Amino acid sequence: MISNRTKILNDNVYDIKDVLLKKEELLSHGVLLAQNHRIEKKKRSTKVLIKRMDKNFDDIFEIYKYLNALANVGGDLSPASEWLLDNFYKIEEQVKDVRQSLKTDRFVKLPNLVNSYLKGYPRAYAIALELVSHTDGRVEEETLIDFAKMYQNNQILSISEIWSLSLMIRIALIENIRIICGNIY
Repeated sequence: MISNRTKILNDNVYDIKDVLLKKEELLSHGVLLAQNHRIEKKKRSTKVLIKRMDKNFDDIFEIYKYLNALANVGGDLSPASEWLLDNFYKIEEQVKDVRQSLKTDRFVKLPNLVNSYLKGYPRAYAIALELVSHTDGRVEEETLIDFAKMYQNNQILSISEIWSLSLMIRIALIENIRIICGNIY
């Protein structure tokens, strides 16, 4: 069971791990990102995002079950493993909340990218994923605001994209947790 998941975790084509950037570098990266992003004229459904989040959550859940079984037989666990066992319910709660939020009218259709490795995904998600990957998941409000402002020096985000950024960051953080879980396993 878990050996099949190992292959999936290791072969994940959309891992987001990247170099950590200082604030100035991060803001410059926001400008470059905006210069390179191209969006479709027609807005599309966020179903692809729900599918991606569900895949990430399934991987987290598989590792949680493995660690839980290991803990039940008295196996040694790392502090990160213990954190996952203690906080899995919070991850599950966030996934349910995000899934419900994505079904509301304001998030149903967002501008999608036509280029980059995130082609077909909402531009707001690409921005959030870049922010999470270059800060190792340590996203602060001020950093998010500054990053969005720098991005908008080249491309203006729609109001629905601005509203969706906090939700998109949660989805990106779930993906980041999946990567950390892969390392724990």
